[in-house]
Amino acid sequence: MDETAGPKPNVVLLVAGALRPDRIGCYGAVPAATPFIDALATEGVVADAMFCSALPASAAFAGMLSGQHPINLGFGPARDVPDLPFGTTLLPEVFLGAGYLTCTFDNLRRENHWFGRGSEFYVDPSLRYGRNATCREMNLLLKPWLQTNAGERFFLTVHYRGGEGAEAVDQAVGEVLAALASLRLKQKTLLVVHADCGAPEGLGERDLRTPLILSWPGRVSAGTRMPQLFQTEDLAPTLLEAAGLEVPSSFEGRSFWQLAAGTATDGGRNRVISVDCTTLERSSIRTPGQRLNLNGTSRGLYDVASGGAEEHDVALEQPAAASALEQELRGWITERLAERERNEALFAEI
Repeated sequence: MDETAGPKPNVVLLVAGALRPDRIGCYGAVPAATPFIDALATEGVVADAMFCSALPASAAFAGMLSGQHPINLGFGPARDVPDLPFGTTLLPEVFLGAGYLTCTFDNLRRENHWFGRGSEFYVDPSLRYGRNATCREMNLLLKPWLQTNAGERFFLTVHYRGGEGAEAVDQAVGEVLAALASLRLKQKTLLVVHADCGAPEGLGERDLRTPLILSWPGRVSAGTRMPQLFQTEDLAPTLLEAAGLEVPSSFEGRSFWQLAAGTATDGGRNRVISVDCTTLERSSIRTPGQRLNLNGTSRGLYDVASGGAEEHDVALEQPAAASALEQELRGWITERLAERERNEALFAEI
């Protein structure tokens, strides 16, 4: 990437816990309780088919930061992840190495220390309350941080985990937008609104589809919808390309920055794979037209080209299609697990 191509932006990544797109006006919610997110969408780019790669939320968040599918990172049944595989680079580390001030507002570092890697500042408001901080409580600390560091070039991640719903997240986004505007940072900032998953309880269309909106005035194609398939790990290389930074070799995600910037029309994936890392018994594969869900030995095949939920199982009507997707999905998981075991065995000897 040519680092002289343009000014490097501040990057603000606002991630909400378990926020479904159909709760947001720009994704079709009626009545809409998300005026700030909807306004952001009109001046930015909206991804219509971004999907979470894994559950639980900590696995999804790790995939987002690492640019890798969480299966690669060691997430699995009854498995702690005390450290990341050798050679894994996290998104904040890249920005830090490029001279950015880096900060994370979250509490996942108490679960795994490496969630703080690359963050010069790590703010955990939940320590004060003994629970997840609300969106409002998070922003009470976030806004002073922005004011103090407005003169820096920064990469900021905020993980709203209060479980308060779309309206509270929207209010928090509005407060961040107002803060950026008052500090005259809006034109200099790539602002991203995302969610770690749509809903935490399943691997269906409504559970895994996540909102994703990118705004950078004058640099993204305003008012554009991206219908292409993306998954969690694609966001990290996208943000790095937007900032003109090199993408680490450990990242397997695919940047869609050229689509967002309006300089390309092709891109995205031909399928996305999602896994419940708590059991590995549940998984799914999504193509542009269909979704296959596996739960142990049972399977369901659904036509989802219109973006709707799974309502009619067509596995018995289309057995060849169901079998082909099941074989592909099980083969992918088996191959990834085997590769992970080989890598763990190799580095255990070092």
